[in-house]
Amino acid sequence: MRKFVGLMLMLMVVVGCSDGVKFSEIDGKVTLKNKPLAKVRLNFVCSDNNIVSTDTDASGMYTIPRIPVGEVKLSVTPSVVVPTNPQMQGKGGTAEQKATKMEKVEATVVPAQYANADTAKLTYTIKDTSKQTINIELK
Repeated sequence: MRKFVGLMLMLMVVVGCSDGVKFSEIDGKVTLKNKPLAKVRLNFVCSDNNIVSTDTDASGMYTIPRIPVGEVKLSVTPSVVVPTNPQMQGKGGTAEQKATKMEKVEATVVPAQYANADTAKLTYTIKDTSKQTINIELK
């Protein structure tokens, strides 16, 4: 019986690894009216409706080390401010103490049309390569 269970587990692993999904790495720069768009969230909606997200850095650059190959739709929204202190993540301190420890980030303005992947009309093809650069220009 143990051999049977072991064989079944091995078979499940082999089948799970051979589902045919390929992945690639992408990077690039996001700009709005030719200016870098810092601290925004990129949500890539894959063909299976899974979402792969990342944030741009201060110069508008982003990297996603693993994203499924195929067509993706993209939405772009302001990034969420992340606490710089563990106390701010719900572990003690008053609201006032937490507020004074917030990382100060200037809110990035993103035109409303880009907040939804369907209305943004930003579609890209992730290719089966080791790395692909996709620069995103918003208007």
